[in-house]
Amino acid sequence: MPNPPTTAAPVVDASTLRKLAESADGQRDEDLAIFWDTTNGVYRVAKRDANIGPKIIDVRTAMLQPGRQVIPDMVQLKHADGTLHALQPIYDAIFWSESSIEKFVIPYYTRLLTQAELAALWRAHASADVYAILHMEPSIYETYTGLETLHLLVRAPGFARVTDIVPLSQWATANP
Repeated sequence: MPNPPTTAAPVVDASTLRKLAESADGQRDEDLAIFWDTTNGVYRVAKRDANIGPKIIDVRTAMLQPGRQVIPDMVQLKHADGTLHALQPIYDAIFWSESSIEKFVIPYYTRLLTQAELAALWRAHASADVYAILHMEPSIYETYTGLETLHLLVRAPGFARVTDIVPLSQWATANP
């Protein structure tokens, strides 16, 4: 756990900086700051007016297209019973193919996950029951583990089609 800031410059490792940067990047067009969260003893990205501890630095990343419309119901899931429903608007990326997972998901998360979490991601990727990996937005890595920001489209045993969306953390516990 990092030491709380003093009058000297705080010391953090590169992993903590990556997670803070990804958290800020995932919350574009927001007036944010990096704080020392005195309650939890961690650095955290939060709204600038948050009252969680000493503010280290202000952060703001503008969107390229302010007000960009998100249309989450463009992706519908067909369950084993034939029912359809729109994908929840909490996801900002879906990785369907082995190629996209190996080119984008694995390299990205290699920088953010522990070795055990990365092994769970590889197990999910190799599972015949996992159809896709979904990324949940925003990427707030100080709040969630990397596994909690990823969900899986899975097939339950005995079913030919997708039957559920589960957090990778839950899947990893059930599939050690």
